[in-house]
Amino acid sequence: MYVPYAGVTNQLISIWHGSLIAKALNRTLLIPNLSPNVHVEPSGGQQQQQQEPTTTKWSEFFDLDEYARRTGVKIEELDSFLERRGIVDQATVHPAVDAAITKVREEGRLKRRSLKMMMKKRSEDLAEPGNLRADREDKGAEQEGQQRQKKTKRAHKKRWIQFESLVQQSNPIVSKSSSSSAAAAAEAKAAGSQEPESNQPFTAPTVITSTKKTTVRPIRFPTVQKCFSEAGYGTDRRIDMTGRRFMQRYNIDPTLTPTPFLDPLRDNSSIWSRWRMDKVIERYQQPQYAQEEILCLGHVYRLLPGGNNRVWTEFGQYFRYTERVQDFVDQILEELLPKDQDHDQEQKQKHKVQPFVGLHLRRGDFYRHCLGITSPADPNGWNRCYPSTDHIISLLDSPPTASTTSTTTSTKKLPVLVLTNEHDPKELAKADSQNWIRVDHAKLGTLEKFGRYGPILMDGALLARASLLVGVEYSTYFRTASKRAETWYRGQTLFVT
Repeated sequence: MYVPYAGVTNQLISIWHGSLIAKALNRTLLIPNLSPNVHVEPSGGQQQQQQEPTTTKWSEFFDLDEYARRTGVKIEELDSFLERRGIVDQATVHPAVDAAITKVREEGRLKRRSLKMMMKKRSEDLAEPGNLRADREDKGAEQEGQQRQKKTKRAHKKRWIQFESLVQQSNPIVSKSSSSSAAAAAEAKAAGSQEPESNQPFTAPTVITSTKKTTVRPIRFPTVQKCFSEAGYGTDRRIDMTGRRFMQRYNIDPTLTPTPFLDPLRDNSSIWSRWRMDKVIERYQQPQYAQEEILCLGHVYRLLPGGNNRVWTEFGQYFRYTERVQDFVDQILEELLPKDQDHDQEQKQKHKVQPFVGLHLRRGDFYRHCLGITSPADPNGWNRCYPSTDHIISLLDSPPTASTTSTTTSTKKLPVLVLTNEHDPKELAKADSQNWIRVDHAKLGTLEKFGRYGPILMDGALLARASLLVGVEYSTYFRTASKRAETWYRGQTLFVT
């Protein structure tokens, strides 16, 4: 078992990394559900109370049985494993804690929206021709960003919220080992042997000490489940809320177990550090770990196995969509793409590549991600992460530089299918002026059929069918989609520059 990290693609890649480790250790991989993350927008509008989407089993979108057969890895979904053992109660946290988390999340959302608008206005001002302040402002922003990063690094200690004491008060099935662990911690504190701050559990909000009687329902693991976190605990940054909530939900207590860095000179400097997977496998092949029924690992997304595309070649390419998803993709393409008599016979075949350009235009939260990599003042870098609609229009009007997996296809002869989370009416109007076909999942009924995770996963399935994919290399989501297209259908990829 492993702790999921960040967005949908990162959680997906974690399955493949976990598969490699589980196969090497001859263990069954327990796959956590697809979990709430920063990339899946909450339901409800401004007039409604917004709610985070619930967790969803990966088997609703991907054929896990076929994946296991093709890769030889033994897998089972975590919730199915727990249900077989009679642990079926829905997990919840203390109502007061839940209210506090919701309040902090809403305040953070408003601050992020304000910051995004301010940064967008600033970048537009800097991009104006003849702006003599551009270079000076850019240098000032860079220095300010470095100072903010140092301050953030100091402030954001690697820690997890632990509800062990709260559960013990209301859940009699918590094991004695949990109680003894808490007692030992208290004894150590009294003796003055203070645990390093980065390993201390985050103190629960004071609002939970209410005198009112409250009820805490049993959580998934009836006893505190220890988890060896090789690549750090995760951080307080919003991107890693996935892991924190998972550990809260399933009653997991992390234990930091240092692992050698992939590149000691470059890693160990930020949350983007990478660790050696081979050393982790060697560690857990030792006899003392054979007695652990459940071996819980932490941040497997950044445990790298080495080798060129090894994880994709051995595991990722076999992680195929279910027949239900493929049928729905056929239905969408049949409805949206213009009818072409020359391709009628080909389009009648199920699940085949279609003659269209799949344009992945990522917006929203990705703006802040790109600001951490490059700057609007650097057109070359910015276009590789957050290109403007106008830039993409000019790119598609010019001859494409495609991959060598198949013969070059002229984009002017193909319809352009746009998959985007853009909400700016002006930008959408530019797309419409080019007669691009926008995929509207609300109209297509994707939400009703597949839930809140449906649109983001269905976009990946649609991109895989395109004869030419257009997107940015800084998006892990798009790079994964391009691998599917090139491996499964011999499609082409055009990275925006």
